[in-house]
Amino acid sequence: MSKKKSVPQSAEPVDEVTVEEIDELDELSPTSLVKDDRLLLDRSMRFLVSIQTRRFVARARREGYSAAEHTEGWRLWKAASGSDRPLDHWLYEEKEQSVIGEPPALGATLQALDDFENMWFPRTRMIIARVVPASEREAFLNGFFANLSQQPLGPSVVGSVRTFLSRVDGLASSSSEHAKAVRKVLASRGLTDARLARVRALLDEAEGQGAEVPTRPDSAAEVGAAQVAQQEALAALRAWFVDWATTLRTAFNVNDRIQLGLTRVRRKKALPQEE
Repeated sequence: MSKKKSVPQSAEPVDEVTVEEIDELDELSPTSLVKDDRLLLDRSMRFLVSIQTRRFVARARREGYSAAEHTEGWRLWKAASGSDRPLDHWLYEEKEQSVIGEPPALGATLQALDDFENMWFPRTRMIIARVVPASEREAFLNGFFANLSQQPLGPSVVGSVRTFLSRVDGLASSSSEHAKAVRKVLASRGLTDARLARVRALLDEAEGQGAEVPTRPDSAAEVGAAQVAQQEALAALRAWFVDWATTLRTAFNVNDRIQLGLTRVRRKKALPQEE
């Protein structure tokens, strides 16, 4: 599965994809923000909130920081963070990944089917050997287990168990009295219709019939286009934030800039370094 590129900090061109191309994608990667993206959102949020205080806003206005710029900053932040994207987009991304990937319970489902196979294949063989007269026993066994044998734990047990259930169903509807007798004994030993129904449910899970396929909000393009728009907003927010961090650098001292998120302090060997 391809991963979306994070927004670069440089002005170098980035890979782009059109809405039409998004609609043709087989699958969508989930929206993922890298460390630099999260840091940008944190610092710009701190600036947008803190700059409104009386001690800061007057100096910022003298440098050209207007109400319109403040509104634009919030607009970019909301778009870049994805906070204005519909909930259905995020639910869709999560469901898409769970369907594309292996269901968490698949291993347990295959194990349950394998346990069933290990129990009932040999039991059925022995019941047939006992119930069916010797003169017809071999032919009956060969017919019931034709192209049917126990499989190792894994996907192949789905096919063998599905075939086995079909053969068991055929016992009751068979014109052979011996077949009906075998079915009766199997039921008395625990292979009841209710038990068969539970196994069929496991087969449906393993085959994916029970999986909830996500409903695309309108089309794959809607979610894909929103992801592209969010990445573009991150780039625009970065440019907006760097612009004002540079413009306001001389308007505030270092402590004020740290409080506003305009300056970040990295600690190396216990000594603060401004960046």
